[in-house]
Amino acid sequence: MRFLRDLGIMFITEIKRYYRWKERIVWDVLFTLLGFFGFILVWRAVLMGGFQGVGDLTAENYITFLLIGSLLWVVIKQGIGWQIAYAFADDKHRRVLPYIMISPLNKISYLYGKIGAGLVRAVLSNVIIIIIALLLFNFTYKGSLILTLLFFILTFIAFSGIGLIVASLGAWREGFSEFALVFAESLYLLSGVYYPIEVFPEGIRNIVNLLPTTQAINAVRAIGIHGAGLYETMPQLLYIGVLAVVASILGYITFRWVKNRAMLIGI
Repeated sequence: MRFLRDLGIMFITEIKRYYRWKERIVWDVLFTLLGFFGFILVWRAVLMGGFQGVGDLTAENYITFLLIGSLLWVVIKQGIGWQIAYAFADDKHRRVLPYIMISPLNKISYLYGKIGAGLVRAVLSNVIIIIIALLLFNFTYKGSLILTLLFFILTFIAFSGIGLIVASLGAWREGFSEFALVFAESLYLLSGVYYPIEVFPEGIRNIVNLLPTTQAINAVRAIGIHGAGLYETMPQLLYIGVLAVVASILGYITFRWVKNRAMLIGI
């Protein structure tokens, strides 16, 4: 199948390009650890001040709470981050986009392959953080790892579908690529990645709770902290699953529209 073959080619190419300087492995690891320990120290200070708990975040499970939000956000960011959002826009600036559009390479494989290095870095970072949490902190995970993996996969598909929409529109109007950064940072702020959504005023909280990022993060936290199963998380699973299907279809339609426009009048 051409899609998978071309995806594999692009995926490996991007990984080799990024890691042609091997010291990047060291810097990625150090950056991951510094970021993780920074949040741990902040929350330790909060706990020493007498904090007992808000929502699902308590003094006993704060490592698990923070870790789940951090790991899932890495997946979300790969789907809507700058690597995918700017892929076509950067090619347009370098004046190679027309050649890519007429090449036999599957264009969606090309786009998804662009995040190959990012996904490898994300997996590496997540594995390191989990190992450190298991060795040095009170990290426990009560629920199903298979159900958790399903949420991670569906969340990535959903947000990479949104990323495909943004990347395609970015080839037409570069300003749409900038939107991806604002969109991602807004979701980061509102979705309770490192804090419970109960900190928001009630009026805002009702809106925040509808966000797919919030739904996904809360569902995985329910699995890891409370041991929730398929039945308890089915509403969130259906929500993320429907979003994954709809976003992927809209992403493909948007890409086809931009591609046909490029072939007809140029972009």
